[in-house]
Amino acid sequence: MPTETEMISAQDAAEFLNVSYPYLVELMKTGELKAVKIGRSLCINSAELRCYKDAAMKQRKATLDELVKLSQELRLG
Repeated sequence: MPTETEMISAQDAAEFLNVSYPYLVELMKTGELKAVKIGRSLCINSAELRCYKDAAMKQRKATLDELVKLSQELRLG
Protein backbone atom coordinates (compact mmCIF):
# COMPACT_ATOMS: atom_id res chain seq x y z
CA MET A 1 0.00 0.00 0.00
CA PRO A 2 1.30 3.51 -0.77
CA THR A 3 2.63 5.88 1.88
CA GLU A 4 0.38 8.45 3.57
CA THR A 5 1.06 11.21 1.04
CA GLU A 6 0.72 9.13 -2.10
CA MET A 7 -2.15 9.20 -4.49
CA ILE A 8 -3.44 5.92 -5.87
CA SER A 9 -5.63 5.24 -8.86
CA ALA A 10 -9.35 4.81 -8.42
CA GLN A 11 -9.05 1.25 -9.74
CA ASP A 12 -6.45 0.39 -7.10
CA ALA A 13 -8.60 2.10 -4.47
CA ALA A 14 -11.58 -0.06 -5.46
CA GLU A 15 -9.44 -3.17 -5.11
CA PHE A 16 -8.14 -1.99 -1.71
CA LEU A 17 -11.70 -1.49 -0.47
CA ASN A 18 -12.85 -4.70 -2.17
CA VAL A 19 -15.64 -2.87 -3.99
CA SER A 20 -16.50 -2.48 -7.64
CA TYR A 21 -15.17 0.46 -9.62
CA PRO A 22 -18.72 1.80 -10.27
CA TYR A 23 -19.42 1.70 -6.51
CA LEU A 24 -16.21 3.63 -5.84
CA VAL A 25 -17.23 6.21 -8.43
CA GLU A 26 -20.56 6.56 -6.59
CA LEU A 27 -18.66 7.18 -3.33
CA MET A 28 -16.75 9.93 -5.10
CA LYS A 29 -19.95 11.46 -6.54
CA THR A 30 -21.59 11.58 -3.12
CA GLY A 31 -18.48 13.14 -1.58
CA GLU A 32 -17.69 10.25 0.73
CA LEU A 33 -14.30 10.00 -0.98
CA LYS A 34 -12.48 12.89 -2.59
CA ALA A 35 -10.68 12.26 -5.86
CA VAL A 36 -8.52 14.41 -8.07
CA LYS A 37 -7.86 14.02 -11.72
CA ILE A 38 -4.20 13.48 -12.57
CA GLY A 39 -3.84 13.31 -16.31
CA ARG A 40 -6.61 11.01 -17.45
CA SER A 41 -6.85 9.12 -14.15
CA LEU A 42 -8.92 9.67 -11.04
CA CYS A 43 -6.74 9.35 -7.94
CA ILE A 44 -7.39 9.25 -4.21
CA ASN A 45 -5.08 10.12 -1.35
CA SER A 46 -4.05 6.86 0.33
CA ALA A 47 -4.37 8.31 3.86
CA GLU A 48 -7.96 9.38 3.15
CA LEU A 49 -8.68 5.94 1.73
CA ARG A 50 -7.37 4.25 4.88
CA CYS A 51 -9.51 6.54 7.06
CA TYR A 52 -12.59 5.71 4.99
CA LYS A 53 -11.89 1.97 5.25
CA ASP A 54 -11.32 2.18 9.03
CA ALA A 55 -14.56 4.10 9.53
CA ALA A 56 -16.49 1.63 7.36
CA MET A 57 -15.08 -1.31 9.34
CA LYS A 58 -16.05 0.34 12.66
CA GLN A 59 -19.57 0.92 11.35
CA ARG A 60 -19.88 -2.70 10.22
CA LYS A 61 -18.69 -3.95 13.61
CA ALA A 62 -21.17 -1.71 15.44
CA THR A 63 -24.00 -2.94 13.21
CA LEU A 64 -23.04 -6.58 13.74
CA ASP A 65 -22.79 -6.05 17.50
CA GLU A 66 -26.29 -4.55 17.48
CA LEU A 67 -27.63 -7.51 15.50
CA VAL A 68 -26.08 -9.95 17.96
CA LYS A 69 -27.61 -8.03 20.86
CA LEU A 70 -31.07 -8.04 19.26
CA SER A 71 -30.75 -11.71 18.40
CA GLN A 72 -29.91 -12.55 22.01
CA GLU A 73 -32.74 -10.39 23.35
CA LEU A 74 -35.19 -12.15 21.04
CA ARG A 75 -33.60 -15.55 21.82
CA LEU A 76 -33.00 -16.22 18.14
CA GLY A 77 -29.51 -17.59 18.43
